[in-house]
Parts: sequence; C-alpha cells; structure tokens
Amino acid sequence: MTTIKLALDWFTNSLHIGIVVAQAKNWFAKASIELLSVSPESDSYATDTLQKLINGSVDIAICPPELLIEAYQKNNRDYVAVAALLQPQATGFAVRAALAGEMPRYAALQLPYEALIVQHMARYARLSALQTIVVNKLDTWEAFKNKEVELCWGFYPWEGTEMETNGIAGRWIPLHEADIPYPNCPLLVCNKSWAQQNSRLLKILLHVISAGFYFAHDHIREAIGILAKHIPTNEHFHEKMLFKAIVATNQFSLDMFERWGTIQIPLFRQYLNWLGENGALHFQINAEEMLTNEFLE
Repeated sequence: MTTIKLALDWFTNSLHIGIVVAQAKNWFAKASIELLSVSPESDSYATDTLQKLINGSVDIAICPPELLIEAYQKNNRDYVAVAALLQPQATGFAVRAALAGEMPRYAALQLPYEALIVQHMARYARLSALQTIVVNKLDTWEAFKNKEVELCWGFYPWEGTEMETNGIAGRWIPLHEADIPYPNCPLLVCNKSWAQQNSRLLKILLHVISAGFYFAHDHIREAIGILAKHIPTNEHFHEKMLFKAIVATNQFSLDMFERWGTIQIPLFRQYLNWLGENGALHFQINAEEMLTNEFLE
C-alpha cells in the first residue's frame, strides 16, 4: 500500500466527484493506494495547494493554472500538470448589478493574474469602478450569496448550479464568453521528478480517478448519494441542487471524445499568449514544459 497525499483546492464538492466515488468504492485501496486528501479548511487556506506541494507536505495538488504559471515565472520549473479535472468552459463569474449609487465589489481569491482577468470580466459585464475586497478565500462565494459583493469567480458545476436551483440573484458568465481564452481548470499538479520516478503509480492513480468520473457519468443517483455524505446537510445543498451539480460536472468533466483528464495544451498556450499580450507575463513560457498528458490512458 502506497500513501499519496492530495491537496484539495476547495471543500469537497461535485468537482471532486471522481475522487469521492473512487474512495467510496474502495478502488484506491484495491490499486494498493492509500489516498489522503488534505482540505484547505485545515489551515483556512493560509497555504495554497501548490505551496503545499513545494514544501513537501503533499505529493499532488489540485490547483488553478495561475499558481503553476507563477511558479514558472519565478523560475521554479520543477512542477507539471498531469491531468485536468474539468474542461475549460466550466469556469466563470457570478455577476449581479450594484445598487444605485454604490460601487460594485469583487471578492478576491488572491490569485496571480487575477486582477487582469477580473478587469476584462468587469468590462464585459459593464461593471465600472470595481472595488476589490479581501475575505477569507473559502468565503468568497458566501460573500456573493450574502450580497456583500457583486462579482465572484467560480465554477458553473457548483456555484453556477446553486445560483439556478436556489434562486440566487445574478447571472453566470463563462470566461470564454468574455473572450478570455481560459484553459482547463483545476489541474492536477505534481513534481516532475516524482512523476517520472512513480510513473506507473501515477498512471494507476489517474486511471482510478477517471473511473470515478465515468461512474458518476453513468450512475448519477448513486453518485449523488456518495457526494451527499461529504456535504453539509442544509437547505442550500438539497437533492435537486446536488443532482444539477453532478449533471453539470459530468458535462464538463469529459472532452468531446468522452475522455477524462486531457489538458488542452493549445488552449493553454493561447492563454499564456493572452497574459503576455496584456502585460502579465514578463517572459515567454513553453506550455509543453509545464503540461503533459502522457500519464493518462
């Protein structure tokens, strides 16, 4: 039995359904893997997931592309994305108009290059003179729901579906609709040397996770029951909401060829170019150096 520590990017939700299902089905153990999930709630997200990987407290991290890109900008090129949980179209912003005479507010996730992305989204959503406020990273969505902010970055399969099923005021705008060539997110990232030294183990791990996503795609009701055990029981996370979340996650977890995990490297390259054209990158980064699909079946 080999222990692998995985840093989750958020509290457990439908985006992690493949991992949750595989754990519930005991598939990791059957593959001689003990997967230990490290939640950001353990330190209130004081340390981001890539930093947990860099300091050696985990073996794999789920993180947005911005953290990996920033590491490369700082010439720390020891890390590589080996799979994507979702397809690019899953990310977007919840937007709501500000009250008359009030400045619209945005709850910052405190990510690299975030200001540029928010600026473009605000312009597209016709929000002017945007005010950025800082809350606990894990409370950004709560801030939007509580009408403390008018703009919030998230994922349609979770935050977007909650908006629709729970009647939360506002609209959902995908990043690509605002002409932001956003890549796959979130990514599974690990150390390059660890990946090469544990190539077979990594392939098995990704195979088991993919099996969990395929299972959720084919057995929605059972997947809901499994996820529900990891979600707080309250009026926000009722069966209708979880059903819609799983359906949306299924829609965005597989690509057009019904494959899980594939990173769209050309789109990632386009995103790097977009960041460079807008003055966010100081030197060119080779996308192929930081991304690979070689460990996927």
